Amino acid sequence: MPLTLANKITIFRILCVPVFILLITYYNMSVKDANPQEILRWSAAILFFCTMFLDAVDGYIARTRGQITRLGTIIDPLADKALLISSLVVLSKSPEGAFIVSIPVWYLLIVISRDALLLIGAVIIHVTCGNVVVQPRICGKATTFFQIILISWILAGLSPVVFPHLIRITSALVLYSAARYTLDGIKQLEKI
Repeated sequence: MPLTLANKITIFRILCVPVFILLITYYNMSVKDANPQEILRWSAAILFFCTMFLDAVDGYIARTRGQITRLGTIIDPLADKALLISSLVVLSKSPEGAFIVSIPVWYLLIVISRDALLLIGAVIIHVTCGNVVVQPRICGKATTFFQIILISWILAGLSPVVFPHLIRITSALVLYSAARYTLDGIKQLEKI
């Protein structure tokens, strides 16, 4: 089966992830060398914004052109997670002075723990039930939205005053969505 336009866009988004990581890594190295290359930071920011915009585009194309495929349902969330997790990791490893604010390690651990829990749960459900049904939840969409805002905030160098509130809201959403999806998984297991 040939790739749909939506799937091609999603694959392109996945290919953007290592480029983003390299841009931030080289920017961080330039900061450590006391010669910050702001063009690298802004290039990473633009790439992040464009990649997230393309997420909306590929979803729109898939829905309006009837291009929703099994492959797309697998690689689209993978592309989202790859960009968000890698962004959080590289931004938590930035040297002092690279960004006005940075991702605290505790937040990174919460996000990775939640995603690991959900992945393990999905494997258990798949092995036990044969089919994993993931029902999109507003809390999951809100979590992703706030993570995008959080990363964008750092990349754009916006005010540090609002950032602690933003990270608290995002953390609460991460924890709530973990609980919500865990309950959904338990319900699937109870049906067998």
